[in-house]
Amino acid sequence: MAKKNPVFERLEDQSSTFERIEPDEIAQGVGATRDTRTGGKRAGSPFSLWALRSRLLTDVISTGGRPGRKEAVARKKIPMTEAEWALLDEITRLLNRRGGKSTPGQVAGILLHQSMTEVLQRLDRGLA
Repeated sequence: MAKKNPVFERLEDQSSTFERIEPDEIAQGVGATRDTRTGGKRAGSPFSLWALRSRLLTDVISTGGRPGRKEAVARKKIPMTEAEWALLDEITRLLNRRGGKSTPGQVAGILLHQSMTEVLQRLDRGLA
């Protein structure tokens, strides 16, 4: 015979709530102003480390050899300064410290894709 789950007495939350603060009040309190360059549309936000790591986890696959991006069909040389490479290397190290196994080339590919997509969106909206 099936075991019955015990019935617990229902609890009711009687704690007090805070008064609602409107977004405009917060904006005024911190001195925020609207960005009129976007024409009321959201311009987007920078690519975060979390989003980059998430994208690497879904885009980088192994087919038995060295892992690579699943849709990559060509390997191109892109000129970079030593400072840019050092920055890319640091981004890769930060991601790997948080549980990844990415290479600077894989990270560069995803960042380049995301940047190009954002630039194209801005051009389409007339923001750039």
